[in-house]
Amino acid sequence: MKKVALLTPWPPQPSGIADYAFDLAAHLRGICTEVHVFTSEQSPRLLDAVKFHWITKSEQVAEDLEEFDHILVQLGNHPDYHGYMLPFLEQHKHKCTIQLHDLVLHHLLKGVLAFGAAGEQYFSWLEKKYGTAVSDSIRSYFSSDGDPLECRALLDYPCSDILTKGARSVIVHSNFVKQKLERRGVRNVAVVDLCMHVDEIKNSSDRKSQCLQIGVFGGVQKNRRVDWIIEALATLRCPEIPPWQLEIVGDVDDDCKYLLEVVKTKNLSDRVFFRGRLHLGDFNEKLADCDLLVALRSPTMGETSGVVTRALSLGVPTIVSDVGWYSELPDCVIKVNDDNAIDSLSKCVHWILTDQTALPELKEQTLQFARDRLNISTTADDILRVLLEPTIFKRAISSKPTRLDGHATSILAAGRQRS
Repeated sequence: MKKVALLTPWPPQPSGIADYAFDLAAHLRGICTEVHVFTSEQSPRLLDAVKFHWITKSEQVAEDLEEFDHILVQLGNHPDYHGYMLPFLEQHKHKCTIQLHDLVLHHLLKGVLAFGAAGEQYFSWLEKKYGTAVSDSIRSYFSSDGDPLECRALLDYPCSDILTKGARSVIVHSNFVKQKLERRGVRNVAVVDLCMHVDEIKNSSDRKSQCLQIGVFGGVQKNRRVDWIIEALATLRCPEIPPWQLEIVGDVDDDCKYLLEVVKTKNLSDRVFFRGRLHLGDFNEKLADCDLLVALRSPTMGETSGVVTRALSLGVPTIVSDVGWYSELPDCVIKVNDDNAIDSLSKCVHWILTDQTALPELKEQTLQFARDRLNISTTADDILRVLLEPTIFKRAISSKPTRLDGHATSILAAGRQRS
């Protein structure tokens, strides 16, 4: 087999893409003769049969990658972990398969092009690529201190289309992103399921206590709508409803720290706990201990969720927003709409708390989905196929599973009718 270069963040860098790349390389090495990792991490976590190269500048990348048959670039939004990739891709992306983890890459561009005092570079780049009207619109939005997560122009002109157009092939994790890119003229876009390695899958009958353990993982940001989650759960604190506990894992953004006081005001200090950021091993252990994950996004910026993928792989039933990639998950994943999210979330959790068959059924359906679709070895095979023949994928590799008609779907439908 041929030599494959993986240009990527890498553990111990605190990046979900770094963790994903480690799992992917561990499986690719069994398929390819040689896997080489090119990373800016100076002390990479070693992996047997994988060779490592420390990158300090993009010119070095281009020179070192000349001897490789295939180049796979893991492209995300963090300037520190992906910034050095941009000059390389500008000149050499026609040789590369780009695995795109974030649709909207403005944060990456702003970081690399010095947003702030020297921010003219960023706006000049936007003007060159998208035109004066788009650049001025985004400039006006940021000058008024607008929240980037609320800026529609960033989703319509995501920067990822410019960075991936002309690549040998592009790998994404949702049809939502594939369609966005194709509308912007990107070709040879393949959809491959996002999979995360987990050490074990809980037995579907596992339940460590009678108190329902609900989790929110990955940090507290405005568009993750933890305020809605707290509001919904507050309606379920009464003697006739079985007990629940909410574990919130991850850093809390400054504009969300008011939620700590909201918890006290609603007399939920004995039910809602902020655990902060955890190391990956502790993170996975805490996630595996959950009976239910809630992962809302409003608005979405086209992201996929490694947390949701890990939870599903562990057999943890999950509630998500009915947007973007999340909408493409099967019906064992409960979905709520923005227009009645608090009411729908409250009804769903109430059903899980009061119907003894609900949680076991959801767990079994979740585990079946994980067995069928969330296999990192299958993902590695699919990615290798894209590397070998980038034009073979005119649609998603994995067909969407049969939708499951369940009680949760009925509850949500009834909630929408009443709203």
